[in-house]
Amino acid sequence: MLLQNASFTAFGGGFRLPVLVGSEKSTLSSAATTVSVNKPTGVADGDILLAIMVGGDGVGTWTGATGFSETGLFDQGANPSLRAAIKTAASEGASYTFTCSTSLPLVAHIIALRFAALDVSGSIVTRSASGALNISGITAAGGFVIAAVGSGKDAARSHSTPTGFTALQSKLNTDTLLSSFIKQVEPGATGTVSSTIGGGAGTTAGALIGIKGA
Repeated sequence: MLLQNASFTAFGGGFRLPVLVGSEKSTLSSAATTVSVNKPTGVADGDILLAIMVGGDGVGTWTGATGFSETGLFDQGANPSLRAAIKTAASEGASYTFTCSTSLPLVAHIIALRFAALDVSGSIVTRSASGALNISGITAAGGFVIAAVGSGKDAARSHSTPTGFTALQSKLNTDTLLSSFIKQVEPGATGTVSSTIGGGAGTTAGALIGIKGA
């Protein structure tokens, strides 16, 4: 069960669980060097905002938006330029803009969580064809695991929802697809998480992010 817009609960260990507030995706439909995404509905000061971006079939260096940090997360620096960044909400504006050094079909998601903190980020795994993208597992403190999957160079790309996960957002920009998924987990190793990649050419990258209670 996803704890969305609800008060916290606890596992047997007695710690507080994070709550999923909501998520949004960008609407960009062409190549560009910037991509914007709206703030999810219901965000309050103190929530954490997790941004996930992909640059499609190319390599770009990401910067912004203001206040977001990659500390403890990933910025692939290789095709398809998968990146994650995080910030704590404080008097937030209506939207966020991220910049890529290369003009590409950019896609971004924002995921908002309450009573939450970054736990751990897994390694990026890539696949250069269709089939199973087997994302390396993480050892989670308990709370949520978010799977980020990004592909480029194929307008027919698809990403299946990993077993036990719930789809959050999926957005195709020209030939670039970014999907995000979430699962509530107890403390321990997640094991490998698999998403079946449809379509033909282009590289797909995926990684896991653990979110714990705070």
